[in-house]
Amino acid sequence: MITWLGWAVWAVASAAEPQEDAPGASARVSAEAAALRAEMAQDAGRSLWAGVDEAYVALVALHAPLTPADHLAGFEAARQMGRMAEGLERLQAALTLEPSPEVEGEIARIAAGWGAVQIEGSWRRPPRFVRERMPFGPDEQRSIEHARQEVEAAGSFRGLLPAGLYLVGDQELEVVAGGEPQRLDVRRPGRSGAVEAEEAERRGGGFQAMFRGPAWAGLALQVGPGMLVSPAGDAAALSVSPGQVMAPGAHLAAGVELGLGGIVAFAPSLSWDGAFGADVVANRGAAGLSLVLRPGAVRVEVGPTFGVVAQSGTGVTGTLDRQQDGDPRPNEALPYRGYAFGPGAAASVGWTVGHRGPFALQVVVAGGWQGGERDYVAASVGLGLAPWVERARR
Repeated sequence: MITWLGWAVWAVASAAEPQEDAPGASARVSAEAAALRAEMAQDAGRSLWAGVDEAYVALVALHAPLTPADHLAGFEAARQMGRMAEGLERLQAALTLEPSPEVEGEIARIAAGWGAVQIEGSWRRPPRFVRERMPFGPDEQRSIEHARQEVEAAGSFRGLLPAGLYLVGDQELEVVAGGEPQRLDVRRPGRSGAVEAEEAERRGGGFQAMFRGPAWAGLALQVGPGMLVSPAGDAAALSVSPGQVMAPGAHLAAGVELGLGGIVAFAPSLSWDGAFGADVVANRGAAGLSLVLRPGAVRVEVGPTFGVVAQSGTGVTGTLDRQQDGDPRPNEALPYRGYAFGPGAAASVGWTVGHRGPFALQVVVAGGWQGGERDYVAASVGLGLAPWVERARR
């Protein structure tokens, strides 16, 4: 199978090296072709597949001599966007120019897993499109998602789909890998063999229509200086409790962001907040599951957490005095060490200031609260990394 690294290096090399012009090719065409190849290589390094695809289409329209690397870059862009039929055509074009066992193997893989289909519907009433059992392969999921978007927008679809059983409107469609192209006309529902809506729901169609696997996925990291604050305990309710905490420290959080589509994602994460003052050392660890919104350059994250604080220092508040505990020191000089547990919540707002490859670089303001045995409030301002989400992928 062709690897991302292999074709990317090849694409970069083809963009950097001068191309031989076909007889009669103008200097203008050569310059435009070189600029498009450089754009393809740059966008490929940033995983901007829509940009790679646009540059490839423009390169083809120039009628300049193409290299196998050009076609392979175009294939990868089409594959990442779920347009496997176009990707297959580009692979075959690359193989025509230069025999390659890797390319032949990729063509064989597509032939063994995908089948050609033509769905005829109406854009006025787009049919429902559901894969009954969603496959695990990313290529297959992207192909199904692309077909679903085409059907929702235009009512029709022509291309390659992973082998398996689909529900289109009220009709079943079984795609056979490598078989003859199949045509399904759903403009006249209610024919013999139609699947009722209730039956489609029972077979899992409703669930698969809502959940098609993550639209995007990647690491989400936050790091920066912070502050941890905890008010003094209630002396009337507790015999002894640490005094007020307000100390500078640091914040670190790491999680995985899983996009549900649109601007919505969720992120399980682990976080740590430390406080290091003259009379206190506190370490707070928490686990949480957050809802994430990605409108434009902003990333908003909020959700529940459960945390534990390990704290030590001097200074307690309570009903103890010298006569009760036998210690001549005043309460503010008494040492303590202990733990506190409790549920809480966390929130952060990040603003994207740049991106590189699959990551967006953000400036992040974060905050968290933990209740239970004792209240703790953490706040920080720092830097963050989040998955780079292209607008075209939404």
